[in-house]
Amino acid sequence: MAKEVASKIQYEIRETNSAIKKFTNQYTIDGIDGIDVMSFLNDVQPQVTDLMSKHSQKKINFILTCTMEK
Repeated sequence: MAKEVASKIQYEIRETNSAIKKFTNQYTIDGIDGIDVMSFLNDVQPQVTDLMSKHSQKKINFILTCTMEK
């Protein structure tokens, strides 16, 4: 069920850091409670691929931060 909900969500990609006169950038995509890691990564893949193709001359760093529950 989480996959069905997640696929309808438009995630926001925002630049959170840059260096070397914006040659290298760091972006953050906030997740949503209740969405598992694989669903999240599958959902944001088109947006990330699009961003990378638009900025192919830059070094881009993505960081996945998550909370694990037992």
